[in-house]
Amino acid sequence: MAFEQFTIEPELLPLNSRHSPHKWIILTVIASGLAVVMTSLFTWHTVTYTERRCGLQSPNTTAHEETRYRKGVSLDVACPEYPTVVSLSRPLQREIQHILGKLDSYLSTIIDENTSLPAISANIFHHDSVMWSGHYGSKTYNSSARPDGDTVYRIGSITKIFSVLLIFKLFDSGVIDSVDDPLSKYAPDFDVKNPFTNENITLRQIGSQMSGLPREAPCVYHCTQTNSAEQLKLLRNRNLVMEPWTTPSYSNLGYALLGRLLTENLLNKTFECWVKEEILDPLGMYNTGFEITSDTEKNMAISYLRNGQEKASMATFSRLGWLAPAGEMYSTINDLTKLGMMFTRPWTQKILKFSTIREMSLPVDIAPDGRTLWGSPFEMLYIGGFIVRGKGGNIDTYEAFFTFEPRLQLGMNVLISARDFMKPQGLTALGIAAKAHDLLLPAINNTLFSAQIAASFPINPSPFIGHFLLWHTLPITQETFHAAAEISVFQNFLRLQYVHPLPFFIRIRHMGFPLTFQASYHHEGISCWDKRSGIVTDIHFHAANQNGLSENFVAPGWRIVGKRVTSDPNYQPRVLESEKELINSFFQQPYFRQPF
Repeated sequence: MAFEQFTIEPELLPLNSRHSPHKWIILTVIASGLAVVMTSLFTWHTVTYTERRCGLQSPNTTAHEETRYRKGVSLDVACPEYPTVVSLSRPLQREIQHILGKLDSYLSTIIDENTSLPAISANIFHHDSVMWSGHYGSKTYNSSARPDGDTVYRIGSITKIFSVLLIFKLFDSGVIDSVDDPLSKYAPDFDVKNPFTNENITLRQIGSQMSGLPREAPCVYHCTQTNSAEQLKLLRNRNLVMEPWTTPSYSNLGYALLGRLLTENLLNKTFECWVKEEILDPLGMYNTGFEITSDTEKNMAISYLRNGQEKASMATFSRLGWLAPAGEMYSTINDLTKLGMMFTRPWTQKILKFSTIREMSLPVDIAPDGRTLWGSPFEMLYIGGFIVRGKGGNIDTYEAFFTFEPRLQLGMNVLISARDFMKPQGLTALGIAAKAHDLLLPAINNTLFSAQIAASFPINPSPFIGHFLLWHTLPITQETFHAAAEISVFQNFLRLQYVHPLPFFIRIRHMGFPLTFQASYHHEGISCWDKRSGIVTDIHFHAANQNGLSENFVAPGWRIVGKRVTSDPNYQPRVLESEKELINSFFQQPYFRQPF
């Protein structure tokens, strides 16, 4: 549809055209403009009427205040671009080194010098490697036993990621029909009262914290002497506390139900066994698990509690028993990095389908603050144009945070052994990770853009560059006009620029196929609204001739046909009968046989 806004010079029109396309283009643009205006007016009128009718608009609101409120919403804000992700060159760019140096200095200052506590292990990974890691404090009270990348910490609710991986793995394997099936379909004994609707809560609702289940199980945290049958019996007299699909409501109970009922009923095994066989072993997470043995403790950062005299003593590890799928696990930053790269580089793993990993990473709810989102099971923050997925964990005195940002293939892990010993008090693993991302995201983004400017097209661009004569068929009038354009290399994509000056160009990106590419309109001020309104299509080049040049291309979604012409910049396009035949032959191709 973007072609309806072209401005074409008269000498570039087809010689046999009876009616000037200018008239139709202008009329189309006017009609489109009127449609947008009328739609906007209708939407404003409907919203305003609804607000007044429903009492949402204060009767004392002045016209000036109403206008100021409406002007606060704009669809004309330029949509941020995302760079192509590549490995960062070494040594790292100076700005990134400065940020990492500040992070290292900061973490080293929050250790209690009187006790050498807590132990803190943190790392940042990007693309296919660890960018930075740091280890602080001591694994034991007042000692020099410094932690490292394989030091074990309890990770609490990060365990919930594995409960959600379970439902998506069962779906990928065909064991369940849909992640939107009710839990009761696979666990008939599960029953909880729903005072809001007659519908049963679904696996996806539970996994994304949108089910409305109570926060805690009937056994609360003392679940070592119980089982699924007993907990299900107690749940029959309980109610949902929130209406499903309305507001996120954190529920340890929900993840325990997923982990226990699905593995017991469908796989006849324990959740702990399934996680080891299907996730930990395939990813090589050999220092991650549930049961803390004497061997595990040998390289474990020990949990400590402060008493009234500011003395430390080793705490007894909490055992969650039946509630284990909600928070029992331990891990290391090296192992969590392998899990993080499963989400930032999903094409490198074989546990879930690529598309399933993407689906699991999607947000399902956004909070009124506009920057806090929820997913399955991730809590997310919108930071500077990026959505950082995260999962925190707290158990005993341990605190952990696991994050990843898939667009930049960036992630961070922070593990803390005894949070009460940190200076300043109140600092959290989430706070550390959020601050690091706040500084790193723009720095890495800028660095990758700089690398993109210096990059070249991923394959040999020679067959595709040069001057072309383009035929456009207007989708509404079905009239055809033509224009001259040049394809050149710009950064790591091809740039199709019309010879007649226009405020935009067509960006042609490599998609992994030798002759099929992705084409999209690009100009600096395009909004996210417009960017997602269908300005992308596929473009197909013919195989190169004996001179190594592709003579023709077609963009079927835009009804554009291109034919190579001389590279002489003074070339004056003319429509020849043979070129008309060329167009007709293109439209006989299989991908043109369906109506437009």
